[in-house]
Amino acid sequence: MMANKNFYDGLSDEDKKLVEDAADYAFEKIIVHIDGLAEEALEKIQKASDEVTVTRLNDEQIEAFKARAPQVEEKFIEMTGESGKELLNQFKEDLKEVQSN
Repeated sequence: MMANKNFYDGLSDEDKKLVEDAADYAFEKIIVHIDGLAEEALEKIQKASDEVTVTRLNDEQIEAFKARAPQVEEKFIEMTGESGKELLNQFKEDLKEVQSN
């Protein structure tokens, strides 16, 4: 969720809770919608070209990918600075939230 900090801090606890609940609800809806769009887009791409190859990683390949992630994160932060680090941390928090549901 993004909001002007002064505006948000000026809200009552009740209003903050309403905003947070609305943001959580919207986030869940967006995730479901995006998942559907991704599958739909992939199907369109595959139908449009015989030259497209889709590779789905098995568990072993996923683990190898995860093992390299810290190096990629370091390079990303090196390239983008503090704002990139904050964005990466937000992505991680969002991912944890999605995976816990």
